[in-house]
Amino acid sequence: MAFTTSATFGVASKQQQQQQQEEMERRRTSSTSLEMGRRINLFTRPEGKKKRNTSDNPAEDMVTYFGKPKSVQRRAELGSKVLVSGLRTFEPAYSLLHSPEEKVFEFDSVTAMVENEEAARKTMISRTARYSGLLDVLQFLEFQEGETLLPTVEQLKEGAFSTWLAHVPLDDDNRQELIQKVYKIADLALAASDTLRNVAVLVSHGGLLKVEDTNEMMDRFGAVSEKLGYSVVIVPRLSNAPGNYYPYMVEKLGNEDDDKFMLDYRERMSGEEACRLVTDVLSLETGRGGTMVMRELDTFELIDAQFIDAMREAGYSRSQEMNYLLDQGIKRFMVAKVAYESNYEQKDQLFSQVEEFEKTGKVPEPN
Repeated sequence: MAFTTSATFGVASKQQQQQQQEEMERRRTSSTSLEMGRRINLFTRPEGKKKRNTSDNPAEDMVTYFGKPKSVQRRAELGSKVLVSGLRTFEPAYSLLHSPEEKVFEFDSVTAMVENEEAARKTMISRTARYSGLLDVLQFLEFQEGETLLPTVEQLKEGAFSTWLAHVPLDDDNRQELIQKVYKIADLALAASDTLRNVAVLVSHGGLLKVEDTNEMMDRFGAVSEKLGYSVVIVPRLSNAPGNYYPYMVEKLGNEDDDKFMLDYRERMSGEEACRLVTDVLSLETGRGGTMVMRELDTFELIDAQFIDAMREAGYSRSQEMNYLLDQGIKRFMVAKVAYESNYEQKDQLFSQVEEFEKTGKVPEPN
């Protein structure tokens, strides 16, 4: 199951670039209240690295606002065995799931579900695979004839897999069939929940999805939430472009305005970046129980991109920045901004209002 080769998100015809800009402008102007504040241009990213002026105003100095990197809570019960389906064996998800240096996951075995084990083994010849120890823990499970490229309940149970990472790439010709495949993953996970503890699903080419499709996904996976942890990450069509090049946006679905954040058919994302994002979500407790849309951004006008830039300047790791975004990070920032602007002379109230928001989930009104 390969990534679809396509142009990178940032490379497009003049007409496509104009359409992308119009779509970005639509997103910036269609949101209201808190989201309206989120889409405004808080500051223009300077060219090159210049000396930064510190400020108590979070909108003027995000780096100071973030402060030192915070520790993250790793997801419990990931277990010792992970099954990966729908991803080629030379894609980066396998190396990310076995990362001794980062100590994010502690899987004793990483099993790749493949059509042909002999052919799959020949692809695992990279320097990273050899020297990271991945080859020592990598195992293979072949599809049975007539399968829909998914494991059976028996295979999940017999393999005693505690975690399952699945990739479902949508396409125009089999759109509905592949969406049904996402639903089936929820059913399989629930049926194997006596051994399976976590499932993460990467749905690519998410521009083919409609709001009613994502609502059904949330209902299907919500039904398994009492039995095991789940995450559904919806991304654009995947490209072979390198990852970690563009900043990205994360939107948890389940709100009245979900339609504003659905992906456009034309959007693209690096396959390498998508693997990084879904494994980060899988590793974090804040990623448990969420269906989310992620997209790459080619502009620093959006606060989401400015967040990524500021957190990396502050020394945050990829997992730490993802944890902050999943933990209502942008909403908490907007609360801090509102609190600062409405209580300029009373700076001591700034953090108390942010803490109050974290407890209640309500945005404080300016005085």
